[in-house]
Amino acid sequence: MLFGAFVIDPPGAKPDDRIFVLGIWTKSADAEIEQQIPSINGTSWPYSGRLTYKVGQVAHWRVINPTLTEHAMHLHGFYFTVDGVGDGEGYERYPEAQRRLGVTEHIAVGHVFEMTWMPERVGNWLFHCHMLTHMSEPPELHPKGAQATAYPSGHGQSAGMGGLVLGITMLPSTGSVPAPTATKATRRLQLVISMNPEKIPLYKLEVNDPRLSPLPAKNEAPSLLGPPILLTRGEATEIEVKNLTGQPTAIHWHGIELESYYDGVAGWTGSGEQTTPAIAPASSFVARMTPPRAGTFIYHTHWHDEEQLLNGIYGPLIVLEPGHNYDPEHDRTIVFSTGRYAPLGVIL
Repeated sequence: MLFGAFVIDPPGAKPDDRIFVLGIWTKSADAEIEQQIPSINGTSWPYSGRLTYKVGQVAHWRVINPTLTEHAMHLHGFYFTVDGVGDGEGYERYPEAQRRLGVTEHIAVGHVFEMTWMPERVGNWLFHCHMLTHMSEPPELHPKGAQATAYPSGHGQSAGMGGLVLGITMLPSTGSVPAPTATKATRRLQLVISMNPEKIPLYKLEVNDPRLSPLPAKNEAPSLLGPPILLTRGEATEIEVKNLTGQPTAIHWHGIELESYYDGVAGWTGSGEQTTPAIAPASSFVARMTPPRAGTFIYHTHWHDEEQLLNGIYGPLIVLEPGHNYDPEHDRTIVFSTGRYAPLGVIL
């Protein structure tokens, strides 16, 4: 942990940024990855800092990676612009026209990036590394079979998270008007999560979409991937997540701009009056969204349980332009995944 930020501002610049230094602490140099404790500015979730902004307040962040591994920093619920990138030898600040939009930014060893974004909706959100071991509790801090951890007072609770995670709360701006009433959904889908009778992988995912004709049955091996969910830009949609398994779960809609309550981090997203619940066994949760942009996204479990994360509770989420169709014979979606799939239990 012998590192820190070293920032040089141009003359006359106003220091209006927040600086986040990523770190990984271990007791010994040869510690296994499960024995490492990742941190942001020296602290690890749930003790990491909480940020509070008002809707419309611009946030400018610098993220620095002096660790010996790469990271993938993901912001829930909003897009940000990447203003510049650098390493130990130089820094490039992009012209405004070349600043790309993103929700997840890869940061290599010894690199830094700057990002700017503006919260548009109230509620609780997350900024975290999307690499599993960097945002999960070390096993000794989260015994197998435990459904929740005792968090320090006032820090909130969400199952199994730890490490490179920041909590962000968005408050209404001064004089802001209440959010408009949700538009009545014209599209209704169902995502059903059940146990796979073949046992490998453990779970089976099905999407029930009244607009799509059922595909003919095929004698295919169980997959480490859920079927695609197809939405249309600008169309109000409800997705019922039905949990037929024997343990809780939660589904996050990665890259989708929606209200905090439906973002899918149990015990954290939403607000003090209405916090996102875990989806208990034999129950369901209806997520509401109106995707504002077309593109290829992901839905995935945000319940930090090894069995769910290594057994395929995720899949592609595709938002089409109005009037466009998805043709599975010609539209190919390629998803890279990791899981305990083979009969011998090896990770593929």
